[in-house]
Amino acid sequence: MRGRRPIIGRRAHGSTWNGAGLGAPVMEIRRHVYYTGRVQGVGFRFAVERLARGATVRGFVRNLSDGRVELVAEGPEEHVTALLSEIQRAMGAYIRNADVRSEEPTEEFLDFRIAFGRG
Repeated sequence: MRGRRPIIGRRAHGSTWNGAGLGAPVMEIRRHVYYTGRVQGVGFRFAVERLARGATVRGFVRNLSDGRVELVAEGPEEHVTALLSEIQRAMGAYIRNADVRSEEPTEEFLDFRIAFGRG
């Protein structure tokens, strides 16, 4: 089950209950995405931050020195998947490619934010 972790009955920041009753697992996932295209200087990071906060996803988005934008998003599977779809819908005209990688969730983030400073 690479890139997925069941969270059972956890009420930490950013966790969710799926409404199926106490103890029902909510699958947490982590996606690491590198966007290429005209993704810098067009409000990309700010749009992603707004979308991520509405989706209850944790992580960061930042510009890279090579012109790409890096995104790391963790949270319930349906929220992270919805975020990536919304980014494509809202900013797709600027995206040439999205290199999406599945990773194990680390739970290192408390919220979602723009990371300043180029990686």
